[in-house]
Amino acid sequence: MDSSNPREDGMNWALLDGFCANDGDRSFLVELVALFELDIPRRMAALDAARAARDIAATTERAHSIKGSCGTVGAEAMAACAEAVELAASRNDLRTVDQRAAELRVHFERAVEALRARLR
Repeated sequence: MDSSNPREDGMNWALLDGFCANDGDRSFLVELVALFELDIPRRMAALDAARAARDIAATTERAHSIKGSCGTVGAEAMAACAEAVELAASRNDLRTVDQRAAELRVHFERAVEALRARLR
């Protein structure tokens, strides 16, 4: 993930376009986006539970997991936010964890909207 030059919509479209570059078949991409839409809310719920329990190790792990999933679909802005949660948790900075975790939801909504628009 190259966050030094973030795109306006926070997405890395070149990554996603590469999935169907060889044969033009978008079915894998459609399936990947659908899995992202189903999986991320579950991962964010697990992050919320870890945060509520003030379990630093679990919070760090859950944020890392979200970051990886975001990277898979090119959701760079959301991945950067998840990384900020991960780093804040590793520093035991729970205030920043809570602030940035709330931002994850906004990034998720934006990423899903951008992905759906791209697949139309």
